Amino acid sequence: TEFGGRRDFASFGVGASLLCYRCGSHVPDGSEACGACGQKFSSGNLRQATGTFSRRKLAGAPVDGAPFKPDDLLENRYLIKDVVGAGPLGYVFKAQDKEIDVEVALKAISPKLLQSHDERKTFAREVRLARKLSHNNLVRVYEDGEADDRPFYTMQYLDGLTLRRIIDLRREKNQFFALKEVEPIFGQVAAGLDNAHKLGPHSNLKPENVIVLPDLLKLTDFGLGMAIPRLPFAAAQRAKGGHRYLAPEYLAGHEVDGRADVYSLGVILGEMVAGVFPEAGAIPELRKKNPELPVEAESLYGRAVNENPAARFASPGELFAALCELSATLAKASPPASPKPASQRSERPPATARRPSPPPPPVEPVKPAPPRRPPPAPPVPEARHEPAFASAAAGIPTSTEVTPIAPSRDRPRREPRPMRERRGGTGRLLSLALIGIVAGGGGGYALLSYLNHPAVIEGTTPGPQSVGTQEVPADAGSFALSDAGTAAAALTDAGQQAVQPPSGTADKLREQEEARRKAEELRKAEEARKLAEAKAAEERKRKEALEKAEATEVSRKPTCPGGMRQIPAGSFKMGAARNDPMMGFDEMPLTTVEVGAYCIDYFEYPNRRGAMPQTNVTFQAAEKACKSRGKRLCTEEEWERACKGSAGLRFPYGANFDADACNTEDANGEDRPVASSGTFARCRSGHGIADLSGNVAEWTSSKYNADLEDRTLKGGASDRPDYATRCASRKNGAPGTRSDRIGFRC
Repeated sequence: TEFGGRRDFASFGVGASLLCYRCGSHVPDGSEACGACGQKFSSGNLRQATGTFSRRKLAGAPVDGAPFKPDDLLENRYLIKDVVGAGPLGYVFKAQDKEIDVEVALKAISPKLLQSHDERKTFAREVRLARKLSHNNLVRVYEDGEADDRPFYTMQYLDGLTLRRIIDLRREKNQFFALKEVEPIFGQVAAGLDNAHKLGPHSNLKPENVIVLPDLLKLTDFGLGMAIPRLPFAAAQRAKGGHRYLAPEYLAGHEVDGRADVYSLGVILGEMVAGVFPEAGAIPELRKKNPELPVEAESLYGRAVNENPAARFASPGELFAALCELSATLAKASPPASPKPASQRSERPPATARRPSPPPPPVEPVKPAPPRRPPPAPPVPEARHEPAFASAAAGIPTSTEVTPIAPSRDRPRREPRPMRERRGGTGRLLSLALIGIVAGGGGGYALLSYLNHPAVIEGTTPGPQSVGTQEVPADAGSFALSDAGTAAAALTDAGQQAVQPPSGTADKLREQEEARRKAEELRKAEEARKLAEAKAAEERKRKEALEKAEATEVSRKPTCPGGMRQIPAGSFKMGAARNDPMMGFDEMPLTTVEVGAYCIDYFEYPNRRGAMPQTNVTFQAAEKACKSRGKRLCTEEEWERACKGSAGLRFPYGANFDADACNTEDANGEDRPVASSGTFARCRSGHGIADLSGNVAEWTSSKYNADLEDRTLKGGASDRPDYATRCASRKNGAPGTRSDRIGFRC
């Protein structure tokens, strides 16, 4: 069913039964409770849930090696009530927080993963960062602590079914998910991730961390991939297969952002629709495993799991929008099927995915009946909508309170038709969509597309079609599939009343597609022209600013040593704009900062055009080298002002990334080697300073934050993508760090 732009996926039915959203067991249609775990399906009887989820079917099942047992009291606050389960990172317990008298989930991390004091300090900082997140699709994080040498944190406790369990249930039946089934799941996952990305990537997204509740999805374990050192974290995930969902840049130890979660989401997509995973950089073909998928799904999947973050979708929301657009395009492009003779419309059970049915027996030719007018429509009974979800807890919004996922911008709106014309429309479409979920495949969706085509709906004219939003009450805990027979009957009735599409429909569709293609080509050409004009204007502006600055410099008495440029005292905008899609969670929003006059080297140390920058140097060695010349390292503020120039640009050369302007990753996402200073002539800021984007990262004297001794590195390097080579981009480095892509300037 649909409501508020989302589809109900709390229960995935098979045949004449439901799947319990708590334990995944099959439940007979119409049951009031699950026979396996006792979960009731009436909203009034749902247990109040306040947090994460139960990984076990039976509460009393033992878990080997658990460090705590029931009735243990941690920090004189958390009373252990049960062991929920174990994972690659540690153990999860159900506990009672005596201080606030609420049931929580307590996750204890293995001490092998956090061995040093600094590692545990970083873990605590990341947990406290996650506490700032508040969103319907994110599990709330409460507190962090340590007991018996084990760091832990607490979060909401929820009883629910993981997406892993749902995928496994489909695999057991040898069935894949249809794209229309994946769409509502990805809608809520993307909403949660996009909200979380204001603080940083999830970094541990996998089906085990997607929790299905009666009324919505929730993501758990936010930020653990950043809170735990990468090598032990990746090793722990590898033992359980979780490494398959980790982005290549994470496994390689490179900087990560929200696009790492896009990769993880793409891996989940491939698993759900075709049961495949990327391996060793190779992207598998979905249609080899699932020929029913459209060809366009290959490019969408390939972009999501591309090894190069810059080639992926910019955000999970963008991936979800592309998935919606693909579904909508397929729905529009699908031609209506010809009505079958009555002799071929016999009842039959739903087909199992990829298990071909035997050929039908020969049928005697049927003499065509003379044309006749369709019988008058029977009275339309009062619509009765089954509830889509039930509220699982006080404070968890009902279906009418869930934030709607914005529809694709390309989806046309439609004026509602009179009830007479919609006979067999919305109600029948919702029933057929339900049949599609039951079948575990795309059969119901194909039928839905057929009935929704304008040529087979009496009293309509050809044009874009869409299903109107239904207001659904939230007074029951699950939806039953008892109306499947009614829906099948409605389908048969629709086939009897359908009319043949007009003979010119196919030609019109081809003409419309050709017109759309030409319009798209014109749009792309216009965008390319505007982009070229914008780049030219930026280049002119940069040159004018540089010439003005040089003229000002010549007109006054030099106050800096040779090889240095004086930057006058003044203010500038430090940080990144809030709407900058490349903004990192550790970057400050645009803030006016006052900086005194200073001098800065034109090139990276040793500050000679054509010389190779000095690399493999620690912070202390860089500081000492500058002092030996009577200079010092730049502060982060000074460095960023020299980079942005008087125009306050994102990159030294302009507002938009150009892979050929500076020594960064090339346009194909390939690394470049470190080059001699000044090799890239266009890589100069408005103040005339060279190589402030790419080539080698540069030490500054500023601390990365008040809690760490780490120093701030600026500028990115020759192996870094667009977002890491902006003037506002920053990275932390321990003072003793050495690298062949880390240098400095004085």
